[in-house]
Amino acid sequence: MNIFIDLDSTLCDTLHAWIRFMNEIEGKRFSLPHVTKWESPFEMYDDPMIFFRSRPYERDIIKPFPFAVELLENLARYGNVIILSDVFEENEKEKSEWILRNLGNVPFRFTRGDKERHVSSEDILVDDNPRYVRGVIENKGGTGILYTHGDSYSYNVPPKDLLCHPRFRKAESPEEIIRFVRDLTRKETSPFPVIDIP
Repeated sequence: MNIFIDLDSTLCDTLHAWIRFMNEIEGKRFSLPHVTKWESPFEMYDDPMIFFRSRPYERDIIKPFPFAVELLENLARYGNVIILSDVFEENEKEKSEWILRNLGNVPFRFTRGDKERHVSSEDILVDDNPRYVRGVIENKGGTGILYTHGDSYSYNVPPKDLLCHPRFRKAESPEEIIRFVRDLTRKETSPFPVIDIP
């Protein structure tokens, strides 16, 4: 079984980095509540992915979440962990180097807005974007875990019809992601206990 996990705003803090950068440029005080969907609250600027596409050298202002490495290590006990991340072709080198520098030697695949194409019915996708979670569940018969950051992100509120789907899980914390994956796989590949991430 493959456990696919998204990178931007799931393992690393892309959204906060982008907002900070935009605020410096605009001299404003936008914050997460202003971001109701994965696009810019600034009229003259693009969404985060397009922004970093034109400024690949800014990728280093994005930091991994403190729990990222431990989360990956814990998930690896239940299946093959693969980072699955959208990227523009011209930014693959910068993003690859960022992953290796910040998360270690974790397998990864890059997509072009078609994550579900890489996921089978036996697989799990962990993502902060309801669109990708829905695609995996409805089009591939896989299981989707929506990481909501404790409901602090207003852009990734799950649609009501997904909430009651048997292959959908809503995780508010890294610990919940681990618990859901453990319960879904019902097996471990390591004798060590699950580490709770503070």
